[in-house]
Amino acid sequence: MRRAALALLAGATLWAASALASTADPLIGADAVRADLKRVLASIEELHPDPGFTMDHQAVTAMAARISADLSGPMTQREAWRALSRLNPLLGDGHTLVAFPDRMARLREHIQAGGRLLPIDVRIDDAGRLLLATPAAGRPAGTIVSAIDGRPSSALVGAILARTHGDSPAHARVLAGDRFVLFYWLIFDGGPDYRVTFAPGDSITLPGRDIIPTAIDPEPAFADTVSNAILPGDIGYLRVDSFDGARLDAFLTYTADVFARFHAAVVRDLIIDLRFNPGGDDKLWIEGLAPYFATKPYRLYSQAAVKLHQGVASPGEVVGSVKMIKGKRYYQPMPDNPSRIPDRTWILAGTRSYSSSILMLTAMQDQGLAIVAGQPTGGRSCTTGRVRRVALDGTGLTAFVPDVLFTRPSGHHCAQPVTPDLIVAESEEDPMTAITALAAMIRQNR
Repeated sequence: MRRAALALLAGATLWAASALASTADPLIGADAVRADLKRVLASIEELHPDPGFTMDHQAVTAMAARISADLSGPMTQREAWRALSRLNPLLGDGHTLVAFPDRMARLREHIQAGGRLLPIDVRIDDAGRLLLATPAAGRPAGTIVSAIDGRPSSALVGAILARTHGDSPAHARVLAGDRFVLFYWLIFDGGPDYRVTFAPGDSITLPGRDIIPTAIDPEPAFADTVSNAILPGDIGYLRVDSFDGARLDAFLTYTADVFARFHAAVVRDLIIDLRFNPGGDDKLWIEGLAPYFATKPYRLYSQAAVKLHQGVASPGEVVGSVKMIKGKRYYQPMPDNPSRIPDRTWILAGTRSYSSSILMLTAMQDQGLAIVAGQPTGGRSCTTGRVRRVALDGTGLTAFVPDVLFTRPSGHHCAQPVTPDLIVAESEEDPMTAITALAAMIRQNR
């Protein structure tokens, strides 16, 4: 099945190349792409504190050799990304990847020039099938998409997953599904209209969209990343989809208001929903969430491995070595906070919970400050962090590499996902399913 998908991909790539050749993008020589490929590998060695924790060095080296051998002739920036991003799945980390730069600006240029984007939102299930993530063309969410513009969905999914980063296959699947519109444009381009075929074979032509989906916007409106409610049984609910450090002040103001209203309404238990939170800055949850429920001191990690490179090494430290830092800093509870939640706190986790969200989940779970509920994370419970941007000058692409590896407070199960204390059934089509089920469990077990 995989070989068939790769064969189909070869044909699709030739089609995309002919479409891209008509654009005004400057062409990049194969030697410049090879130089950037070497730069990616060198940056991982320079910056990553423990590459062997996330990747198989031999597999990465072998793929790099194949990429280099396959390069020929001048190519556009998108073609260069399609080549170099074949490393991404083998890097085995949601923080380590070759990325296409300035995607929002480029997509806007594409739309302003008359181009259109794939008009459906999709997800990839555990079996690799492409499904509608939201209703479209009169079909409900969950409907199987069998082809787009005549290309079988198995080939589309194979092409995109072959270039998607992530800690695990499950993590990569949700990232690929959420960013499918972007990846489709990067690999297959697309026309003003799209022929979408649904199982068992009925097709419909849909006009492409001229609006960039929120799911691929790295800076969505703050109001789109949070919500709150008071559920039956005096349960406060707070959804947080981002820990964007640039919005610290707005977040602190928002949570102070939310918890004041929870207090006025005599909320007893709290649900914090991090299922769609890919992380960001720890300050947001340390200052904006934990003070309202933490009952004892806590630390973020038991130890951190830091790669000492030119950007972080202090005088006397050896550049290229790894420094182990013990987690000695404990954050204190705020027992006098008038808006504290009096009873228990539950944190909803899911496959998309990542980075700073994982640090919060493990800090709260390992030290008994909250009950983790939901589904296992797609990322490892010992996460990388402090991601460095690496400019790839030959292609204009960007690589990202972390220089810290955090060990969770318990020190155990580092390579495993965060496993909830309480498994709660999830529905991709209806996120309210897990919220309703968890609230019912809270009420029943008081």
